[in-house]
Amino acid sequence: MKLPKFPQTIEYRNSRVTIYHLTRGKYHEFKVIYFHEGKRKSQTFADYKKAKARADAINDSVNSGEVEALSLSRSQLHDYQQAVDTLASTSLSLASVATQFTEAAKLLGSASILEAAQFYRSKHQLTNPKPIAQVREEFIAAKPLRGLSAHHIQRLTRLLTRLEKFFQCELAAITGADLIRFLSAGSPDDCKHAKAVRAFSPVSFNNYRTMLGEFFRFAIRRKYIPSDWAGIQEVENQKIPPGEIEIYTPKEIRLLLEASPNGFESERVTFRARTTTAPLRGCSVLPGTMGDLRLYLAIAAFTGMRGSEIMQLRWEEIGAKYIEVKAKNAKTRQRRLVPISDNLRAWLKPYVKSTGLIFTLTRAGMEVRRLSVIKRLGMSPKRNALRHSYISYRVAQISDVAKVALEAGNSPQIIFQHYRELVSPEAAAEWFALMPGKADNVIDLEQPEPAKVQAPEPPPVQAQTVAALVASR
Repeated sequence: MKLPKFPQTIEYRNSRVTIYHLTRGKYHEFKVIYFHEGKRKSQTFADYKKAKARADAINDSVNSGEVEALSLSRSQLHDYQQAVDTLASTSLSLASVATQFTEAAKLLGSASILEAAQFYRSKHQLTNPKPIAQVREEFIAAKPLRGLSAHHIQRLTRLLTRLEKFFQCELAAITGADLIRFLSAGSPDDCKHAKAVRAFSPVSFNNYRTMLGEFFRFAIRRKYIPSDWAGIQEVENQKIPPGEIEIYTPKEIRLLLEASPNGFESERVTFRARTTTAPLRGCSVLPGTMGDLRLYLAIAAFTGMRGSEIMQLRWEEIGAKYIEVKAKNAKTRQRRLVPISDNLRAWLKPYVKSTGLIFTLTRAGMEVRRLSVIKRLGMSPKRNALRHSYISYRVAQISDVAKVALEAGNSPQIIFQHYRELVSPEAAAEWFALMPGKADNVIDLEQPEPAKVQAPEPPPVQAQTVAALVASR
């Protein structure tokens, strides 16, 4: 017969017997090891079937409470039998229970093991553990009810989709170390999906850590993970190294504005010095469309509003002196008023309507158009340069960091850290003096050509005087 793998442990309820296999030349020995009266006992058999039968008999004897096998006193036998009956509904042996109890008592000290178990259950009882995909769908579905912007919801969706592909497991199985590896884009050896997740910059790392914390707190409230799950606390924010703030010069923003389609021109790019009819790839703008890049750049450059805020802006939110950024559209979820400068009012004038969304393009679509114009001008892309430019020039213009922070929806600490004294007051004056202009060789088809006004003929007396003067010379 085929022998099992040794050593073989045979358990039955609260008893355990082990069979060992030894070979001496061509002979086999099977040793049955068990404990009797606290001492280790062994019996040797030349046949495995007999050794197995003896092991079963020992287990039966122990679990039936036979005095001969156990050699217990009457009171000990009573306690033993009661313990065996109590454990009958479980799969645990008396020996394992005694071991676990002893170890738990050492850890708890004078505290009750029952109380400790009740506390653990209150913290770890899961009503309905779910995989990441299902929790993600519930989490995202609840966001519009809280008034979050579509852009923020898209970022959450992309992040949690990466999380799902990275782990592919139940949410409760994810630890803090797993999240660190996810946000740090660990090596492919760590996870077969690691290649699908890119490494994040320190700023993105911290932002995504905040989003993940919100996601896991949602899961705790729904009892999908234990209430004392603290994995996100193991993920520390990264330090953001000081970097150079990129801004546009007044000359650069003038070039950008004039080279950008304005919604009234059909595939025509107008420069101060020249005009070209070559279309921009991916940014055909038909007359009357809502994809106006020039208007977008003007609002961004002269208000410092974030791209997501501009793309949700409506005409009724633009007043005589201020643009209202509603709390639901603001990144900080706080309403604020942004002043309309004289030059911005001039840029807005050709487009003003009473109501409606200003832009219907997506933010990504507008970004494609902006980058196309930058490429044609031979300029280098600059990250958040429109917002950085406004804050820098505004601080230089009014020398009031707290006021600029309110206008930009930022903190004074960030303003002081990155923007103070970045540009001169003279440059700020030039920035906010930029007015819409028109190339000399471009005819405005929207306005009729002005009539030529001839100078009136001088009266007769004046004409004679002029003629006399000319003759005397």
